[in-house]
Amino acid sequence: MGAIILVVCFLSGYVYIKTSKHQQHLTSREDGHRYYFRCGYRGFLFCLFAVLTAFILDYFNLPSAFLKHTNWTTIERLIGPTWKLKPGEYRNIKYFLISFLAVPYAVIWANICNLFRNAERSDQIVLERIGTSLEKYLSELGNSYKTVLITLNSRKTYVGIVKNTALEAGEVQYIKLLPILSGYRDEKTLNPQFTTNYFEHYSNNLNDQGDPNDNNGAKLEDFVVLLPVAEVNQIGQFNIDTYRQFIGQDPLSEGTQQVIGTGYSTSINV
Repeated sequence: MGAIILVVCFLSGYVYIKTSKHQQHLTSREDGHRYYFRCGYRGFLFCLFAVLTAFILDYFNLPSAFLKHTNWTTIERLIGPTWKLKPGEYRNIKYFLISFLAVPYAVIWANICNLFRNAERSDQIVLERIGTSLEKYLSELGNSYKTVLITLNSRKTYVGIVKNTALEAGEVQYIKLLPILSGYRDEKTLNPQFTTNYFEHYSNNLNDQGDPNDNNGAKLEDFVVLLPVAEVNQIGQFNIDTYRQFIGQDPLSEGTQQVIGTGYSTSINV
C-alpha cells in the first residue's frame, strides 16, 4: 500500500508540473534528482489534500449517506457477506482509492494557476530564478526598447532593437533583433563601419503601423533577424552621439537620432 501511495505521489506531482505552464518554465533546465524532488514535493501536497478529503468523507459519513440516497447498497453490505470484505480490508481499499484523488487535484490546480497567473509576471519570476546574465540583459533591453550594437564573430555588426526573448525551452539560443543599421568592424581598428541604413528605408517606405506605403514589399516585422548567440562576440547599448564623439562619424540622418538609446559604453562579452 505504501509503495502505491508513493507512486501516486510522484504521478500527481509529475502531472501538475506538465500541466502548469509556470512550472514547465521553471523545470525546463532541471533534470535528475532536482526534477524528481520537485515532483515528489508537489505530489505530497496533493496527497495531503486527498487525505483531507477522506477525513471529511468519514467525519460526515458522506459515503453511507450517498449510498442510502441512491438505494444502491450500504456500507454494511460492502464489508459484509456480499463483498466478503473485512473492516480492515475495506479501510485499505478506501484509502487506496482516495489516494488517486491527488491526480485530478493536480490537474485542477494546474489549470486554475494557468487561468489566473499573469503571464508577464510569470515570465519575470522565471527569468529571476533561472535566467542567465545574457537573458536578463536581453530582457532589460527588450522591455526598455534601448538600441544595441551586436558584433558577431565574423565582425559583422548590427544596431537595432531587441525583441522579447522566449525562455520556454532551455537557454536562449537566438537574439531576435529589429535592425536599424548594419555593417562590420574594421579589421585593424575594430571600429564599427556601417554600410546599410535600415531606418532610412523604414522612414521612406513604411507607415506608422509598419506596413508598406504602397501595400507592396516587406513589412517592418519582416526585417527582424535571428542572431545565433553562439556567433555573438559582444553586445552593448548604442548611442549615436557618443559614437560621434568616439569615432567622428555620423552614419544616420538627424531624424534617426531620436530612436537611438543611451549608454554606448555598456556592453557584455558573450
